[in-house]
Amino acid sequence: MTEGDASQYRWIVAYNRQSVLAAMGGPSVVTPDLSAFFIKLNDYQGPSALMTNEFELGVPYWNDQSGEPWQTQDVANRIRTELYHDAPQFIDGVRANDDLGALSSALSWLMLGVYPDYPGSAILTVNGPEFTDERIELPSGSFLTIHADGASETSPYIQSLRVNGQPSDRAWLDASVIQTGATLDFTMGEAPNQSWATAAADLSPSYGVDGTSAFVFSTKNPLNLAPRASAEVTLTAVSARTDAAQTVSWGASPQSFSLSAASGTFTLSAGGQATSKVTVTAPTATGSYAIAFQMTSSLGGNPPTFVLPVIVQ
Repeated sequence: MTEGDASQYRWIVAYNRQSVLAAMGGPSVVTPDLSAFFIKLNDYQGPSALMTNEFELGVPYWNDQSGEPWQTQDVANRIRTELYHDAPQFIDGVRANDDLGALSSALSWLMLGVYPDYPGSAILTVNGPEFTDERIELPSGSFLTIHADGASETSPYIQSLRVNGQPSDRAWLDASVIQTGATLDFTMGEAPNQSWATAAADLSPSYGVDGTSAFVFSTKNPLNLAPRASAEVTLTAVSARTDAAQTVSWGASPQSFSLSAASGTFTLSAGGQATSKVTVTAPTATGSYAIAFQMTSSLGGNPPTFVLPVIVQ
């Protein structure tokens, strides 16, 4: 690792965050981890954020995909008001090292209230403007005009958004905003609006989710059993698709074990999760075993096989 540690590099995913969210256990697991991560904004020792280095510039936008965009708005406001200063050493802790303009440009995006979160794409993720009025001339000659009624350092939370006069609950803006221009009308407030941009259909896109539709795991990993003993195992399936519901079917290869069921299904809503219980009975012989659960999804992009290690002793 260079200039960071595993607690910081784990978030460096530019495209397929929904699959990573699912693999980590879903938003209920990841959201508290993100909250803990951003307790400190400039932690050179870890395990908190290190926002004065380029590799983490996109991490605050994870909450636009975990269903809590107000957390992104809060962190963005903290970064622009706590880390940056109107002084020669304008960024905390880096002795005015702007990394060829990377950090000052990141501040510009933070103040504008939008961010190009996907390299190679014109899609913009929303974090909430700092100013009440902004105007950007685009290469096409058109303009991106941003009004943010009530915006200030103490009112960083998006209450509502209109795009070209039409209400929008999405935490992202499609490429047309940059290509042909648009007018964005934000209403900002001092308290978070925890109902805006929280539905699965409103989350920022996640490129590549069609490659893996879901993940399955168990908290009992490995499972420890005495010879001939039984235990109930809860399998949890987490959807990596926020755009469609799916049915995930599983079938087990138990080797010399006895299972209460050799197959089952999970019914997953878009971005949802579900559980299935199976009782495992150990053989007489001690040793280390593995039970493979093969997964198929009605959407294709089958989940990876889940292997449950079992130790009989």
